[in-house]
Amino acid sequence: MFEILTYLVHRYWNLGDLPDVDSLSRHLSAAGFDTGVIEEAVDWLSELSTSAQGSRQTSSSAQSGTIRCYAAQEEQKIAQDARGYLYFLESAGVLDRVLREVVLDRITALNDSEIELDQVKLIVLMVLWSHGPRPGHLIFDELFASEDWRSLH
Repeated sequence: MFEILTYLVHRYWNLGDLPDVDSLSRHLSAAGFDTGVIEEAVDWLSELSTSAQGSRQTSSSAQSGTIRCYAAQEEQKIAQDARGYLYFLESAGVLDRVLREVVLDRITALNDSEIELDQVKLIVLMVLWSHGPRPGHLIFDELFASEDWRSLH
């Protein structure tokens, strides 16, 4: 599924420009992606869109000064350096507490056994795009710092 998300980031600069579900599914199929993976990605993106609507309502009431403790299942699923990176993004003001929880929700919605740092960066980028203005160039470059992603250009 991450291949599809990466493809979408490269193809559509703004997630708001994504076509409707049927058109997107046909486009991804024509691009050579497997039907099952397309369905998984479309469902994931739909849930992301739904979370964007809910988080806008709760964002202004997010408490500050709290620390996120991960549940055992989250610690097993999210690589340690990826959890540290989420903390860094939050402390740098890139993610607020509500967006961090949306990122964690999208991570736990995945079937993968362990989510690595590059995958978390892609999820963060998708969450930022779906929840407001496009990330600045420095943040975009940081989130696309992976050698694997650069080779896709």
